[in-house]
Amino acid sequence: MDITYTDFYGEKAYLTTQEINWFRDVCELCKAATSINLPIEPHNHEKLHGKQKVALAFICTDNKDDPFAGDTVISVDTYFIHECYLEVFQGICNLSLTTLEEAIAHEFAHCFQWRHCKRHDRITEMFYQKIKNYAKKQNTA
Repeated sequence: MDITYTDFYGEKAYLTTQEINWFRDVCELCKAATSINLPIEPHNHEKLHGKQKVALAFICTDNKDDPFAGDTVISVDTYFIHECYLEVFQGICNLSLTTLEEAIAHEFAHCFQWRHCKRHDRITEMFYQKIKNYAKKQNTA
């Protein structure tokens, strides 16, 4: 598990234990809400190349036709995790304007529609609504 990132000042930093625990909790909530049980791992995307280097999250699979049948993992950028944590717990603006839950819902949608298109957008929104509704129920229970 790679928990490093480059901070706002260009210095090497690490996700805190609190950030990692929060990340894991959000991932488990998203999985429970959608019944999608894929591994979701933090990774420093700055170490990658091409589009993956700037992605907030991405799904990596060896079987695009059936991601549930192959080796599939969702990678979430460590700086994005840090940024989302600060927004939730300290009210600091998340510059990506996307929540961790939205990013995970987006990656889950790729399991059903690989390409970005209107159908992918609808599936992403469906998963995101399921996650929000599930979280709301958990908070009121």
